Amino acid sequence: MKENRLNHLVFHIGAHSELTLLTPDKSLRCYPGDLSAMTASSVAKIAELLEAGVLSTTGQIRQKGHPYVDRIVSVRHLPALQTDEGLLTSTDIRNFQIAKATAASAVQYLLEKAGVKPEEVCVITLDAADGAVDPDKAKRVGILPKGVVFDDAPGGEVSLALDVLDLSADENVIHAYTDHLFFPKK
Repeated sequence: MKENRLNHLVFHIGAHSELTLLTPDKSLRCYPGDLSAMTASSVAKIAELLEAGVLSTTGQIRQKGHPYVDRIVSVRHLPALQTDEGLLTSTDIRNFQIAKATAASAVQYLLEKAGVKPEEVCVITLDAADGAVDPDKAKRVGILPKGVVFDDAPGGEVSLALDVLDLSADENVIHAYTDHLFFPKK
């Protein structure tokens, strides 16, 4: 059984994304921008492809060594993958990585500003335009840090005093962003 944690993460992903960290002392919010390249289904698909070894940590489609080799096609001389949902191109993967890096750096920024470690956080909402995002898949692709848990019935009181932070006001955010462009190793 999961212990109830006092720090709650609420993340709505889409064209107008909103990330809120609720803590007992203070609550922080930021608006990471347009993350519509990340949907619940794209997070699930990218996580599946990472697990199968189709994608490298840099996001490149591997040409061999995975069960999807027969689904690789060439689009503008670049590898693409024919999935059940349609064609997944290198550009699609890169756009996903850019949105994922933005999301992950926003999560990291709020945790640092609140002085909260990932293992002290439970996600109570993680959703996109097409539905709920699986937190384990969000960790696999690198949106959420390892240590964060999902608990739809967290305990504890949170502060109602809300500070809205500007991600562009902190130069460390760009460093976190570039660090998060790669997919995490298994």
